[in-house]
Amino acid sequence: MLGNIAVAGSTAANFPITAGAFQTGLQAHCPYPFSLEPTGFLGTIVFTRMDDVFVTRLDPSGTSILSSTLLGGACYDQVDSIDVDSAGSVWLAGYTNSSPFPQVTPFASGPAYAQYKGFVAHFDAGGTTLLLSSYIDAGSSPAVVADQAGGAWVGGANAFGRIGPVPGQPPHDYGRGQLVHWT
Repeated sequence: MLGNIAVAGSTAANFPITAGAFQTGLQAHCPYPFSLEPTGFLGTIVFTRMDDVFVTRLDPSGTSILSSTLLGGACYDQVDSIDVDSAGSVWLAGYTNSSPFPQVTPFASGPAYAQYKGFVAHFDAGGTTLLLSSYIDAGSSPAVVADQAGGAWVGGANAFGRIGPVPGQPPHDYGRGQLVHWT
């Protein structure tokens, strides 16, 4: 575990997935376009994009894949930030217009139809179990930093808060500039 490399990104192609992965295939079935560009004289150009997030763990040399999984819904999912905590589990933050997006212990509602919303996700060290995944009010480019207490700090254009174990407290998304906790 020590010295392993964690990589995250987005893909619209078949991606190498390992046995026991949380999500093994792309979820590319979006009912609405990625974006629309009015031309003024030719009508509107419709762009479709249906990427899922990938999370891949490599050995310290970077030559062997230890685990690799996908994470995403039917539309566009983009990861902006990744960190690994002291237990070796992976934290992700990004944004999506997938509704639904895979949720585990969610604490915020999804985006309005064809709109974007931030998300935070937490995978176990083996990359096979999604421990937490929720929409979050953190703007279009959220960032995540794991802490030594087993939680993570998430910040973005609209919010900043801590997600992590808080004994006796339910999960909450307190919105702009306030704390976010998850137990």
